[in-house]
Amino acid sequence: MTEPGTREEILKAATAVLNGNGFEHFTLDAVARQAGVSKGGLLYHFPTKEALIEALAHYHTQRREAELAARIADEPPSPGRAMRAYLALTPPEVGLEGLVMIARRPELGAVIEAHLQRVMAILRNDGLDPALVAMLTLVVDGTLLSTVLGLPDPGREVKDQALALARRLTFPGALAADLGPPQR
Repeated sequence: MTEPGTREEILKAATAVLNGNGFEHFTLDAVARQAGVSKGGLLYHFPTKEALIEALAHYHTQRREAELAARIADEPPSPGRAMRAYLALTPPEVGLEGLVMIARRPELGAVIEAHLQRVMAILRNDGLDPALVAMLTLVVDGTLLSTVLGLPDPGREVKDQALALARRLTFPGALAADLGPPQR
């Protein structure tokens, strides 16, 4: 395995260990076993557990941004294309244990905050009303957080309908067409 390939395999293994075993059982030994490398091989790439955790934060934020860029490129050029791409993103790979890890390491907050600022800049410069951008990002973030926290699930059909409505709202003029005049 090449060095960049080994590094990525270790990061994938670390994600699997984190999601499968939880933060309390997230050890370098467990990650090395999952990755199929010696502990020395893991330490060559990530000299400390903290270095591995920071690399995980960068790895996942970079992957999310790359996925967003690819999905934006797949959308026809028009206002709302970045938001439509954002709505189509797959759920993050790091679940509740990843959030716990971030909460326990405030220095990772800067990595996540910088990532969110980059994403929000893309979404805010997409030609949509800023209030609509805020509403749709809150819907996406709330949906992801409810999944991570295991909150009651409205069901796949309702989620799909909500996502379809959110997507329709990203097309110019759709808001008035979908919601109609105010009710009295």
